[in-house]
Amino acid sequence: MIEKSNKLMNVRVFAILSVIIYHSIILYSDSWDLYLSSNHSIFLAGICKLLNFYMMPLFFSLSGFLFFYSYKKRKLSALMSNKFLRLLIPFVFVGTCYMIPIRILLKYPGYNNKSIGIIIKELFTISNAGHLWYLPALFVIFILTKIILSACDYNGILSKNKDIILLLFGIILYFEGYRICFKIPSLLSCCAYLQFFSLGFLLNQREEIIEKYLNSTFPKSLITIVALLLMIFCSFAPNSSVMINLFSKMIFILTVYLVMPSKTVRMIQIIDRDSFGMYLFHSPLTYITYTFLVDAIPSIVVGINLLLFGCFSILLTEIIRRTRLNFIIGECSIKKEA
Repeated sequence: MIEKSNKLMNVRVFAILSVIIYHSIILYSDSWDLYLSSNHSIFLAGICKLLNFYMMPLFFSLSGFLFFYSYKKRKLSALMSNKFLRLLIPFVFVGTCYMIPIRILLKYPGYNNKSIGIIIKELFTISNAGHLWYLPALFVIFILTKIILSACDYNGILSKNKDIILLLFGIILYFEGYRICFKIPSLLSCCAYLQFFSLGFLLNQREEIIEKYLNSTFPKSLITIVALLLMIFCSFAPNSSVMINLFSKMIFILTVYLVMPSKTVRMIQIIDRDSFGMYLFHSPLTYITYTFLVDAIPSIVVGINLLLFGCFSILLTEIIRRTRLNFIIGECSIKKEA
């Protein structure tokens, strides 16, 4: 059990560091034009594409993996209350009291000619919520998953295979959900990521069976090579099919859980403990460099974003945790589940 816990810790740290790196180098992405630098980096642009391929699917799969332990412990109302505290309260406070003020002070291009009322409206409608879009989307996924699993429990056959049913439902939503989401951002995100949440749930329930089968059939090195090749192909191929893209991401996520080592060190434990706070606080800080150092050499921009602002987000998380403001990072009398 300790080995499994350490492996999960390493996966979470791998995921959050991927996000932190992505936000630290997004200035050089080919698909991001809020800030334009005179310095271009083909290498960093390529890294952005690779990170964008797997980082958020992996994050959602982690939440699904952990949800397996607790989904039976709370009724729907209790779950909604818990996730409201864990996800939506941080969304509101970090969005209104941290991200928006930083953006306004730095004259964020996305706020040009917009009143504070419109800016706040765009935050709550998730049309301009920055990295915080993840929180309401995850809230919706938790609630929808609980409803589906509870419905499956009424039938013995469905109950035994509810993880598979949940995954199939997620895949269907991935392809058809946009028809019923009325262009609501959180619902669209739910359709885009429910299958990865479901995959994490399934991996936890059937981990031993999957590992036993794969270890007896394919060497881990071969699985890793295939997963990496698929990631590279889907990241750089201009017209890779949606189906290939989806299943390539699922294979990559499966590989991460399969090959991740169970050994850990103190620094990984610290990053794991503060991973949620790092996600909340790091991204808005990068706008400082993108405003004042947009044309500096990439190594300086990335170094400040990654090291200075990464450490600051950890420090800020640790300070808030020790105060009565810990509800801002979702730690007000609740356990770490998301």
